[in-house]
Amino acid sequence: MRSPGLSSLSSLTCGVAVAALCLGLTGCNNSASGPAVYPVTGTVLVDGAPRAGLAVIFLPDSTKGTTGMSANATTDSEGRFSLNTLTADGDKPGVSDGHYIVTVACPFGGSDPSGQSAESSTPCAIAPKYSNYQATPLSAEVKADASAAQEFTFEVTSS
Repeated sequence: MRSPGLSSLSSLTCGVAVAALCLGLTGCNNSASGPAVYPVTGTVLVDGAPRAGLAVIFLPDSTKGTTGMSANATTDSEGRFSLNTLTADGDKPGVSDGHYIVTVACPFGGSDPSGQSAESSTPCAIAPKYSNYQATPLSAEVKADASAAQEFTFEVTSS
């Protein structure tokens, strides 16, 4: 039979251990806001022309020591995008600093079987290598600088 004091002591010890672990981890804080992010914007050109509705994803490049969350955006009618990182508090404008593999892809929804966009009659065609994180030639380095948005231009082809 356990004494009530021993159970309370075990709970207290466990609580202290968890608190100490949280203090040692950068991702464990009361605000749940996550790591610092920096503004990142850019433009995607397909065969030299801007394209709306493309998915732009920045994936941390672990081969260069970058870990953490990916960031994403959708291009507007001028091919422009502003990246957001999904955190516990929702989308947070910006990206953590580090090296990223960049993918650009046609949207999953919003097009009919012929590849036509629901918004326009322009087919959404991007060479497959740009949407494959293992094959894409696109990359970016985000610097820890909140003074101004970091701007990137990605030129991709339709074939």
